[in-house]
Amino acid sequence: MCTQVAGAKEINSGGVGLVFLCDVAPGFFVKLSAPYWFHLVPHSTRVIACGVLMVCAFSLVGCGTTLGAQLAGVSLSSTQSALGETTFLSLAARYDSRWALTMWSSGTGFAGVFGYVTYVFCHLFGETQSVALSLW
Repeated sequence: MCTQVAGAKEINSGGVGLVFLCDVAPGFFVKLSAPYWFHLVPHSTRVIACGVLMVCAFSLVGCGTTLGAQLAGVSLSSTQSALGETTFLSLAARYDSRWALTMWSSGTGFAGVFGYVTYVFCHLFGETQSVALSLW
């Protein structure tokens, strides 16, 4: 069973910048190149790819025993995040834009606030960071 904490310092304590680069660069290139190939790949295929990428990313980061495997997992997570965000935002063009974008941004914002409140409550009751993260 894989029970590692997957923060940048746990992955590579001396090279947090390297972890950050692996987290930002792949997503940047997906978003930069999306206008050139998104029309060639159906939305359903991109959503399935997002799911596969996230399973692989979680597996590599959580269960990877080498630095390279964990950095590959971080890179896959970045790729998945950028692919999913651009795919679902592009779908907003098929619906009433104001409503679709409002719902998307409300859900994204609420997730951050709800996660922070959950972490604070766990901390108040004396739980560790691992317990707080395992609730999700």
